[in-house]
Amino acid sequence: MLDNLPVNTTVKMLGNELEVCRNDNHQEPTVILFVQIGPFGEDRRFIEKSRDFGPTLLHSFKSGFNEKGRHLFFGEFPPLHPTKKPKVVHRWESNLFDECMLAVGGRACAIHSFFNSQPDESHYFRSMYKTLKPLIFRLQPEKAHEWTMTLLTFACAIPGVGALLRAFYAVQSDALEVEVAGLKFPNPVGLAAGFDKDARWLKQMRVLGFGFVEIGTVTPLPQDGNPKPRLFRLPDDKGIINRMGFNNSGMAAAAARLRRRPPGLIVGGNIGKNKITPNERAESDYVQCFNALYDDVDYFVVNVSSPNTPGLRELQEKEPLQRLLETLMRERSKRSIERPIFLKIAPDLTNNQLDDIVELVQAAGIAGVIATNTTISRKGLKTPAEKVEHMGGGGLSGAPLGSRSTEVIRYLHEQSKGAFPIIGVGGICGPEDAQEKLDAGASLVQVYSGLIHEGPALVKRINQGLITG
Repeated sequence: MLDNLPVNTTVKMLGNELEVCRNDNHQEPTVILFVQIGPFGEDRRFIEKSRDFGPTLLHSFKSGFNEKGRHLFFGEFPPLHPTKKPKVVHRWESNLFDECMLAVGGRACAIHSFFNSQPDESHYFRSMYKTLKPLIFRLQPEKAHEWTMTLLTFACAIPGVGALLRAFYAVQSDALEVEVAGLKFPNPVGLAAGFDKDARWLKQMRVLGFGFVEIGTVTPLPQDGNPKPRLFRLPDDKGIINRMGFNNSGMAAAAARLRRRPPGLIVGGNIGKNKITPNERAESDYVQCFNALYDDVDYFVVNVSSPNTPGLRELQEKEPLQRLLETLMRERSKRSIERPIFLKIAPDLTNNQLDDIVELVQAAGIAGVIATNTTISRKGLKTPAEKVEHMGGGGLSGAPLGSRSTEVIRYLHEQSKGAFPIIGVGGICGPEDAQEKLDAGASLVQVYSGLIHEGPALVKRINQGLITG
């Protein structure tokens, strides 16, 4: 039992036995704790008693480990055992001590201690991704995407591993919760559309700590998208160029998967038109997707801003866009539940066009705007121009888009006087970038390219950064 240990204690592993010793050194070790949880009723009393237990781990016990079984935890336990050599591993951001060292009322099966002399920089999985990244980047981008998600899917299928990863990556804090368009988000960091086009990886994205996930773009009929290669990395710029072309399995397949979505995860449906559908009949495609997904998503995104479907951006013009939004709002009026509708816009719009967007959003009564999609601009890149030109056309995302995306967010927020919420996306590679978007007027943020370049710990870093300011 690990009850009532004094604050100045160190726990280390001696075979299968625990040694608890006092030490007044102020350095902090990090331990990986393997515990076996017994009946939860008694455990909950200890958890609630421990005021300084750490919100992430505390929430995980209350919601994710409400069962018997063996579980791994990463936790920071001061002080450092002075004879151990420092190693960089992950740490919790909060001190887990109060009156109890680990208030679970369970039985410790094994403890192994790692010690860290630079706790603020210790991110075990982030370091692991940096090690694997050169290998991943040797693969073609689409193959790497499938490969890494296959590995994560396999890991999550192992009993206890998904819970361990979520305990590591997810950050639960009242300070992160936000209500937007009538939806209560556990944190403001979402996954942008394009990463999980067909709702295949919702469980895995929840494990990584996302506050919400946007699937798509979904079209009525399945389509292969544009010819390969169509996805390119720009490592020197932390950017990506893509001309995917709305490759997806179609609305019926997406709807079927959404019916098996994990509970508690907010999911948005990004909808578009098929490539073969002419613009004069585009409204029909959007309405079909809207109705097919309506019962299985929490909000909708109208995508008229991708540069990779011929003629699609013409739908951003005032008259066709007004007709489309009004049509979708009429469809929504037939429903007993009103799903929020957002409009995703391009970063390449002029201020006059942005003024039209502000007017249309308010006139149509939709929930808000997602700013922004990818850009067709190639200005300011570190990657040699010849190499970029060889990659060909497509939308540029990632860090090069950051400044322009923030400019658009700020302009919309100021011109509308904050009349509608904005979801900020584009160039978010760390907590500072996310905070910049929020300061400019965004209510939520989304990541995609930053996740590729920074790794899965990005979501946690952003959420922790938002808490600490």
